Formats: sequence, C-alpha cells, structure tokens
Amino acid sequence: MIAIMVVMTGDQPFSQTAGVVVAVAVGLSALAPVAVGLAYLAIRRRNRLREEAAGGVPVSPRARALQRSLASVIDRVDATDDVLGLDRVVAGDRLELTATALREIDDRWEALSFMWFVRPSQPADFPRSDRFRSLPGWAQDAVVLLDVRRELQLRGTASALADGPGFYRHGFGRIGEAASRTGSSELVDTLLDARLASVEGGDPGDPVRERLLALLEDRASWTKLLASSD
Repeated sequence: MIAIMVVMTGDQPFSQTAGVVVAVAVGLSALAPVAVGLAYLAIRRRNRLREEAAGGVPVSPRARALQRSLASVIDRVDATDDVLGLDRVVAGDRLELTATALREIDDRWEALSFMWFVRPSQPADFPRSDRFRSLPGWAQDAVVLLDVRRELQLRGTASALADGPGFYRHGFGRIGEAASRTGSSELVDTLLDARLASVEGGDPGDPVRERLLALLEDRASWTKLLASSD
C-alpha cells in the first residue's frame, strides 16, 4: 500500500509525500513489515533513477533523508519478518560510495575513513563509472590514492603502478595527477622513481614499497588534498 502510494505520487512535490510515507511506515512497521519494505524499495528505485538521469548527481537531501528514515524502520523490524531480504539490501546501500553518501559526511577526514572502508564493496568498473565521475574532485583523487595504498599492500609496487587492468588499479598518469594535488613533492618523486624502476627491472623492492606506504599514511600527504574546494 505504501509503495503504491509512493509511485502514484511520483509527480508531486517530494516534500508533500515524504512525511506521510515515513509516518505511515512507522505506524505499520509492527504489523506490516512487508509494506515498509516495499516502500523502501520504491523510494530506493526512485532515488536511483533520479541519480542515473542526472549522471550520478546526488538526489535532494530530503529524498535521501526519506530513504534513511525507512531504513531505520527496517532496522527495527524483526529479522524473522524479512521476507524481502531487506536487511541485505539496506546493508548494501549503506556501503555504496556515491556523491550523495559523501555529502552527508561533514568532516572530510571522516569521509576518507568511509571511503577506505566501503571501497572494496564497489563494483569492478567503479573507476570508470558515472558514480565515480560524479564524486567531487578531491574525493576522486582520494579514491585513486587509497587504491594505490591498498594495491601496494596486496600485490606490491610494480602491480600498484602498472597501467594494466585491476580492481584497485588506475593509470599511472591518473595516479600522478592525484599525488600532485597533495602538494607532497616527495610523494610525487617517489612514485616516479618507483615507476621507472618497475618498468626497467620489475618490482623495486620492499624499501620503496614501505616508503610509499609511509607517505600515503602521512597525514601531511592528505591535508592539502582534503582542503580542496573541488
């Protein structure tokens, strides 16, 4: 019933229906968890369609707030009533790295921690997706450098700086752009030296890898990047 009401009011101002939907969902949550789930799925679909139509541009804060409110209702519904598998859907939605999700985090250092945590949950083509391109410039650069750090930890320097395909890989030119915006000349120079060494003779070795990791874990390497207005 709630989901049908949401769909039927699709052309009306969002603010006219949001409060009603949440109020009804809360009231029925104990009696009709399926109705709450259908409402969540309908709002979720509406928000995704709007983001896709806008090329990944975030939906309005009010639209996002409605989805969060319904998710909170679902959190309170007994798991035995989760016939739609909503617990899994809601958990997955909370792990999505989108411009909308980042806009809800006021502190960029917290946003950086969020990106590190949720990055493994993104699809394999994330760096080439509209979702990635819709992120603010600073966040795109942060993803690139976080991916370099993770690839260094998983497979070493040669793999992290290679231009071939890989879940955490970006072209070396793109890595250099992100590194330059940190303002750390040492990070840029170390990346260039490591890239040259890996092209000429394979993996540069553990000392270079450890130095890159230290630079990417240095707060000073992130301060300028996270302060960017882009």
